[in-house]
Amino acid sequence: MRAFLTSLFVALLLFACRGGDEESAESAEAPGASADEPAVAAAAMETEAKAEAKAEAKADLGLQAEIGGNLVTIGEHVVELRLERQGQAEATVRTQAGVAVEPADVKLSLTAHANGGVEHTLKFSWDPVVARFVAKVEGEVELEAKPIDLKLEVAGELASARLEHYALIAAPRFGGQVVALGDHSAEIAVDADGAVRAHLSNAAGASIAAAGDLELAVELPTVDAAVHEVKLAFDPASLAFVGRAQAGAKIAPGHLAASLRAGANLHHGALAKLVLQAKAGHGGQLVVAGDFAAELAVEGDQLVAYVFDASANAHAKGDLDLSLDLGANADHRLSLKWDPPSASYRAKLKGDLDLAVTPIRLGIKAGGRLHSGALARLDAGAKLGVDPKLKLAGNAKLGAKAKLAAKAPSARASLGAKQDAKLDARAKAKLNVKAPKLTVKQSASADAKASADAKAKAKAKAKASGGGSVGLKAGVKGGFSLGSK
Repeated sequence: MRAFLTSLFVALLLFACRGGDEESAESAEAPGASADEPAVAAAAMETEAKAEAKAEAKADLGLQAEIGGNLVTIGEHVVELRLERQGQAEATVRTQAGVAVEPADVKLSLTAHANGGVEHTLKFSWDPVVARFVAKVEGEVELEAKPIDLKLEVAGELASARLEHYALIAAPRFGGQVVALGDHSAEIAVDADGAVRAHLSNAAGASIAAAGDLELAVELPTVDAAVHEVKLAFDPASLAFVGRAQAGAKIAPGHLAASLRAGANLHHGALAKLVLQAKAGHGGQLVVAGDFAAELAVEGDQLVAYVFDASANAHAKGDLDLSLDLGANADHRLSLKWDPPSASYRAKLKGDLDLAVTPIRLGIKAGGRLHSGALARLDAGAKLGVDPKLKLAGNAKLGAKAKLAAKAPSARASLGAKQDAKLDARAKAKLNVKAPKLTVKQSASADAKASADAKAKAKAKAKASGGGSVGLKAGVKGGFSLGSK
């Protein structure tokens, strides 16, 4: 028994000594551990911050433009802004997950700068007709592409941001769709057959007349929900970047993405819906307006619009309201009426409008929504008003007998290219020729003359007498831009 107790006592003593040694060891290690705790905590916080930043960056990268504007993050929301040089602005407000914010909860304003250093504050209001927030500077103004300050209040929470680099959006000059690409913008037109044209503008909205180090590409939607990339090349003759989808690619309306590489910088832009342009079948000119496109032409004393859907199919239901604002300040408004026999919308021209130098804004109202588009002018072929039986070409080359010496091969492309002095001088030399006003015969006798010999028909075309008339002037200037003074 004594032996057992002795053994138990020794065992307890050894256990106590061992425990003390371990506690001493832990105590010895404790100071070192305490010294490392701040570093470990800091590393953990840094890792967490990086993870959050990465997630936030991923959210921003995943959110693409929908109305062709510049994206700017303000607090917990993303504003997409389209600010035009003439002081008009449109915007959308979404969460960083891409969910549209209830308009009633939003208060949005910005401060922009105009020529002369004048500041303008724009306060946005929701417009259900265009389904966007809109604002406009009062009076005539030309904004400058200087940093703008934005303020956004959503459900009582106020946040602000400064947008340093962006593009002032130039109103469409060629009937296309405008997309902001960093501090540039591109007016893009895509034909149903896959041909692509893009006119680039700089941050101030002035046309780019040379490619330099710029590389432009677009991603087009296809009928099989795939994406078809087209790399564009600069065409000096048209002052545009051009390209074509590969043979067999069936382009469809849908999400359009574009990318612009300017030196070491890569900019992205997008539109929620690409609208395809049909082939002009009436000697007119195509203009995209929201979800529609229309071919505008002059026939006799009437301005005519043939409407197409986004797939370039004729929309001949007569269920749309069309209007045209003519002039840089919308001095003239035309309301076009549906004409069932011709499956077109028509309005009578008033006065002596020179459509060759008249900016045009097209509005198409469908289902309570307004769809807008614009042209800097109508091409010659769209404004002659020639009877279709005469079959003039789209560019309306009347020939020597019509005495129209004011032919400018690249006049359309040179719109807005004021920075090219040589181009302006060349255009003015070719264009400052007053052509006589033409009147086009519109009588049944045209059918009888069709059986005459070729010389007689040519004389009939050159004289073009009788019927309604539209004034034609050849004073187009290469430096013209929509809305500019």
